[in-house]
Amino acid sequence: MLRICLCAAFITLGIVTIHAAQAPSYELPIDPTTPIITMKYVGGVTELPRQNVYPALTIRSDGSVTITDSLGRSKPIEASISEEEVQELLRFSLIEQEFMQFTGGNALQDIAVQSAQCGRSVRVKDDGGTTVIHIRTADLDHEASFNSLGFFAEAYPGIKSLGQLWTIEKRLNRFMEEVKAGGKAIVVTAAEQASAFAKQQKESVTFQVEDLQRTVMTADGRQMMEFLHKRDDGTSISVNVENKSGAAPSISGKYVSTLPTRPMVACP
Repeated sequence: MLRICLCAAFITLGIVTIHAAQAPSYELPIDPTTPIITMKYVGGVTELPRQNVYPALTIRSDGSVTITDSLGRSKPIEASISEEEVQELLRFSLIEQEFMQFTGGNALQDIAVQSAQCGRSVRVKDDGGTTVIHIRTADLDHEASFNSLGFFAEAYPGIKSLGQLWTIEKRLNRFMEEVKAGGKAIVVTAAEQASAFAKQQKESVTFQVEDLQRTVMTADGRQMMEFLHKRDDGTSISVNVENKSGAAPSISGKYVSTLPTRPMVACP
């Protein structure tokens, strides 16, 4: 019996050790106000003139979060996340998406090589903004930027580094929408409400947190979350969940045409 118990203990220890190896923690700067993740957009044509040059997203060492609308449509949003949530974002960016390996020069060189191999290329967007992401820990410090990132990541799906940086941008954008909504738990509830509405319309769609497209706050205190599900027939289902204090959620939906895919530069 002792041998069996010891074996079980070693197995449990082994599982914990493996899990720890797969989920490292990054030491953060001692100063709690130090920004460890920032994302901003520079240049490009926008619907309104930019009112400030602050990052769209700032996450600091103590977990405090600031979301700023550079177009001046709303006041900055202040929030706070746990240390584990900070670590999850760091692991996602630094390990899963290999953020430290990205350089704009290498990405441009990869674009030139693939364009030459395929015998075709895409034109640079004159109105495209530049995505700038900066990540800093106690031991690491790296900034990555690229103009018209989403456009080129879709046009050159074979260039891994572009896809990875775009994946980080999309993850941080979704994180901002979750914060605007009041947290992930609220988004989960809204996704369930959107799924129930879709089923009432005879659509077998189950919305996930990842389907959240945007969160809009109005001056009269209403909050609207938009969920989008793309279908194979070239259309998408958009469901809006609107909340107002003291009132039941108002839910509406519509079908929207999916934007045509950008030209892809991928060799057979």
